[in-house]
Amino acid sequence: MIIKKLRLNNIRSYVNEDIEFPSGAILFEGDVGSGKTTILISMEFALFGLSSELKADHLLRNGCAKGFVELTLDVAGKELVVRRSLEKSDGKTTQKECYLISDGAREDYSVTEMKSRVLSILGFNEKVHPQASSLIYRYAVFTPQERMKEILSSNADERLETIRRAFMMEEYKTAASNSEDVQKFLRSEIKAAEMSIADLQSLKESVKAYEIEKLDLESEISTLVLQIENNRKELSSVSERIESLRKLKEKHAALSAEIDSLSRTVVTEEKNMYSLSQKSLSSDAKIDTVKGKMKILGEKKTLAAEEIKNGMEFLGIENASILRIEDTMINETRKKIKLQVENALTDITKTSLKIQDLESLIEKGICPVCEQNIDPDHFKSRIEDHSSRLKSVQNLLEEKRRYETAADKIASLVSDMKTINKEAEFLAESYAEEVRRKTEIAEEIEKSIKSITDANRRKDELTGEISGLGLEIGKIADLENKEKSQRKILEDLARTHSAKNQRLADVIVTIERDAERVGRMEAKLENIRSTKECLDWLGAYFTPSVESIESHVFASYNRNFDALFKKWFSMLMDSGEIAVRVDDKFTPIIEQNGYEQDVDALSGGEKTSVALAYRLALNTIVKEIAISLRNNLLILDEPTDGFSKEQLHRMRDILNELQCDQVIIVSHEKELEAFVDNIIEVRKEGSVSKVIKR
Repeated sequence: MIIKKLRLNNIRSYVNEDIEFPSGAILFEGDVGSGKTTILISMEFALFGLSSELKADHLLRNGCAKGFVELTLDVAGKELVVRRSLEKSDGKTTQKECYLISDGAREDYSVTEMKSRVLSILGFNEKVHPQASSLIYRYAVFTPQERMKEILSSNADERLETIRRAFMMEEYKTAASNSEDVQKFLRSEIKAAEMSIADLQSLKESVKAYEIEKLDLESEISTLVLQIENNRKELSSVSERIESLRKLKEKHAALSAEIDSLSRTVVTEEKNMYSLSQKSLSSDAKIDTVKGKMKILGEKKTLAAEEIKNGMEFLGIENASILRIEDTMINETRKKIKLQVENALTDITKTSLKIQDLESLIEKGICPVCEQNIDPDHFKSRIEDHSSRLKSVQNLLEEKRRYETAADKIASLVSDMKTINKEAEFLAESYAEEVRRKTEIAEEIEKSIKSITDANRRKDELTGEISGLGLEIGKIADLENKEKSQRKILEDLARTHSAKNQRLADVIVTIERDAERVGRMEAKLENIRSTKECLDWLGAYFTPSVESIESHVFASYNRNFDALFKKWFSMLMDSGEIAVRVDDKFTPIIEQNGYEQDVDALSGGEKTSVALAYRLALNTIVKEIAISLRNNLLILDEPTDGFSKEQLHRMRDILNELQCDQVIIVSHEKELEAFVDNIIEVRKEGSVSKVIKR
């Protein structure tokens, strides 16, 4: 694993900073509180998220609502981008967006999934703990300054467990544990299997007994089949004879019913003939009545026609046939006469007024126009003339009145004539209808006579035919009793056959089921034998072999670790008074002049040397095991705390001997500048940290 780039956005004292990480040894230096440690914990946050030591509120810059860390690294030759973001809402800061970019493809994860995925990519064999960082990363790659010396006094079992995980020794323990689980499981399976086949022998004997019963049942069923077939043939013969007689009985009943029906037909037709005769008499009476009415209407029509003709002659209407007189012709004549009457009345009124005016002038004696005396004789002569004219007009009026009366009478007669004609047409239609109906009645009477004749002839035929069927029908009762008895025998045989068949089916099912169970039990028995062989092999060979391999491998790692621990310590401490080693649980042992020495009795520089040597030994072995650490990365946070100048100069040899592709050192020691490949200065300007590469 090689760090290539770190992006910080609103993380502690950083606002927006991109930090490039070259290969080789890199020294981050700066004053206390400048932001050096923030770089290291930000990388750890990007990889593994928050922990009990690394709180969200401690990472997000004060006064900011959002921030993120993005780390670009090389893992086994492949570039990987890891990004985690923080967001503050309602006074609480939490992780939000988490994703990885690999081969240009982005994958989003939850917080826990992200950590699990990163551990898998780095090849760190450890469980995911939401409140803890990676133990292997803390031991082999980066240990914060304040945790550096805790490695010397930490719990031996926890340290050993972490080292086992770092060295991937858990597989051996897991294999041995799995072997025990498998053996326990196999013992349980064998016990359960043996219990499940306890009745194998009795089941085999049961199957044999059922096979014998099956043969007996098959023989009995064959016999029953022959008996059933013979009874069915006999029953079929009886049933056919009964069916034939039943058809004759049905025919007898049908013939009787037909005779009854024919008798009813004769009665019905006789009643119908009587009814039709009455209807014929009624029709004759109606025809006579219509004829009488038609005669009276003819007389009325003749009288009306004579009166119309006389009236027309009186009115002077010539060449007008009575049959062609229309309402318009009469109405026109009446209007013309009425107009003449009105004109005569108007003329009489005017003439009467003139006579009155002349009589008034004669009485006054003076002309109202010229106011001179008038000549009475002259006006009397004029009065006589007007009186003569008045008389003539009055005579004319009387004549016109007679004409008007005559015209009104003609109109009334014409209306009466139309009514007479309509009544005559109705009577003619009624006459024709009655004549047609009488003809139909006569035809129906003929049909009834024919029906009665045919019905009586058919009754005679049927009576002769039905008399021969009585003897045959009498045999049905005996045959039906025989059929009933035969059916009872057949039903008993069928029930016995069905029961035997059902029993045979049950026996076959039982044989098949038990035979299958026997097969399964025998297979289980064979499986028990092979399982016992497997169990013996696991207990006698596999588990001891795994434990032996684990012991040898772990002892080999212990020897290599002990040698490296001594090597790195000897390079840091030249004094021969203090020696270091590890026991079989990787607990660091310090000896001074041949006696074990308590860690707390060492000076600050000596403690730092022991802790650094332990970490360097661990890093070297993990580098050989973990694929992601083949391109090794080592992060040292103030690794020279308490070192003398001589020890500081020995760091050059340490760095050269490590042969790490990338070593990141955070320190305030200026002497280290001469031993590294790159120097990056961290400055704080106000409240904002800046990174400057020299």
